[in-house]
Amino acid sequence: MKPAVADSIQMFRIMHSNSQQPKLLCAGKSLPMVKKAIASMQTQNGDLDILVLARELNINYRTFRHAFRQYTGVSPCRYLLDLRVTHACNLLTQTSQTVAAISRQTGFTDANHFLHYFKKRVGMTPSQWRFHSQHKLNTLPG
Repeated sequence: MKPAVADSIQMFRIMHSNSQQPKLLCAGKSLPMVKKAIASMQTQNGDLDILVLARELNINYRTFRHAFRQYTGVSPCRYLLDLRVTHACNLLTQTSQTVAAISRQTGFTDANHFLHYFKKRVGMTPSQWRFHSQHKLNTLPG
């Protein structure tokens, strides 16, 4: 395995581990709303809509987006997409489901959008991720 590929896999895992809490940049009265939104995103089953989430929090989307970005450093859509990619990485490593099935399961309605976004964020295709991450898991000393 090329060192750059191994480094890419390791960096993605470190940056997007499930235990990682969002980095909050400042505090204020919007913090509970942002924390509630993050909790909803982390427990979603692939069909969460950010506009609906903002309505459920009784806040207009523009205000929600601004507060979310202020506290996390990214937009709610970006945060949700990154969560979905992280979940997809775990499924690709731990299951034998097809890429198309994982795409649907993680909330991507279009498999091509999933492939494009996954490659943009991870630096390789889902199939390449599966191969390299499983190969790396099989070669770890145990």
